[in-house]
Amino acid sequence: MYRPTLPAHATGALGLLAAALLASGCASIQPARMSLPDGLAARTEQLPVQGFGGKRRGDFTVGAASGRFERNADDLALFEMLDFRRGGARYTLQAAGAVEVEAQCKQREIGAQVGILALPLRPYAVNCQWRDGARLSLEADPRAARTLQGRQGRFDAAGVQLQVSSVHTLQGSRLPLAHPAGYTLTHQGAVVGAIDLSDSGKPLLWRPPAGRPLHDAVTNAALALALMWDPAASAP
Repeated sequence: MYRPTLPAHATGALGLLAAALLASGCASIQPARMSLPDGLAARTEQLPVQGFGGKRRGDFTVGAASGRFERNADDLALFEMLDFRRGGARYTLQAAGAVEVEAQCKQREIGAQVGILALPLRPYAVNCQWRDGARLSLEADPRAARTLQGRQGRFDAAGVQLQVSSVHTLQGSRLPLAHPAGYTLTHQGAVVGAIDLSDSGKPLLWRPPAGRPLHDAVTNAALALALMWDPAASAP
């Protein structure tokens, strides 16, 4: 039976076309991202925090600023009944013409396993302190539904106070996630920033532009939240 064949140059062109189509299709598939409050994107600048990945230590950048970080997380089970989860993080950040920022954080959670039931004995909590005296506290939200690992907290620095709230929905989806997809930062009732952790290795930061009020406060609080390995999410 006669089977027509294409010239070599034609088959090569088709191969390149197929590869291009495949590449463009993969490029168009974007990971789901955290839902943002209405209008936040228009009021803030969006920046990736680059360098965290799944690493325990290394260098990172956010905008024109750069720094170093280190972090850890441990999970110790005792007699298959008690589960001690703890960890910490530390980072420094340097921007041109600004004083170096340094922060240190600790997290802890204690749970009990009774049959098939997991009971929180000491709810998840994070505490951070900056060299300039700023502080961040974050705790499990007792008002959250039982299926959600909700978080609520506060960041205080030099007369500035931000409320921190976990977000459990992704863009385009109505189904909530059990663990936080990220956090919003609120000042005097208005959301002024956010950190998207839905892709834990590539956090996205929304903050007021440089030179605007709350720029530094949102940046510092968001970086601390992005560094912590949350036990509600997948283990590092």
